Amino acid sequence: MKYFILLLVLGSCMKKSGPDEILQNYINDRFSKELEKEDFKDYFAGELLEELEGLDAKVIGDLNEVQKAKKKRLAIDFKRCDDDKCFITYTLSYDSTANAADSETKVVVKVKKIAELRRLENEWRIFGITDIKTFYDYESIN
Repeated sequence: MKYFILLLVLGSCMKKSGPDEILQNYINDRFSKELEKEDFKDYFAGELLEELEGLDAKVIGDLNEVQKAKKKRLAIDFKRCDDDKCFITYTLSYDSTANAADSETKVVVKVKKIAELRRLENEWRIFGITDIKTFYDYESIN
């Protein structure tokens, strides 16, 4: 009986990382912390990872600008998966600001994307993200 309880405890402590979780964790990290080049290895693979690792510090800094925005909602709209490949269509909305002339404007951004994930050595990684549609809703602050 005690071995069964030990297995249950160990099993519950091990984190499962399916394609949904990898995508959600990446998006959450983009909005909550500053990503370094090394962090990309946790989420990406293939040509996309090679491109990201080749970016200079200024571009990485530009990517981290999304930290200033406030994530509102992440919704998985559609998912098509088999054992080793998964396509996830998702909608992400977040609050941001835009500067125009002498005023600052609140912007609600809503993006729809498709992420391609593949299983590598029993772990899911993002191989590509394709933009489908972006919608900006501007609201003047001043």
